[in-house]
Amino acid sequence: MGRLGGAAEASRFLAEENASPDGEHCSLLLGPPLSACLIIFSSCLHSFRPALPVSYLQAELAFEGEAACRAFLEPLGLSYTGPDNSSVDCRLSLAQLPAF
Repeated sequence: MGRLGGAAEASRFLAEENASPDGEHCSLLLGPPLSACLIIFSSCLHSFRPALPVSYLQAELAFEGEAACRAFLEPLGLSYTGPDNSSVDCRLSLAQLPAF
């Protein structure tokens, strides 16, 4: 299984854990726990090159909006690319990975 498989499996696990048999959301959590988000984010950072769109991270990490996703990413000290900083620069951001 590739690195992306780990992130995809973690996302699928979190989705299954947060869904009841009738398809309604039944978790008391507002999203995946912080540790799970960091594991998924780390897998995505290693898997994507040269850039990882913030919109993709928002969907994979189950954030309600881009602002919530950016609030999660901000303290990590990542490097961004693009005219509107819409993507994480994977190569430059890998140096920050040991810090979190």
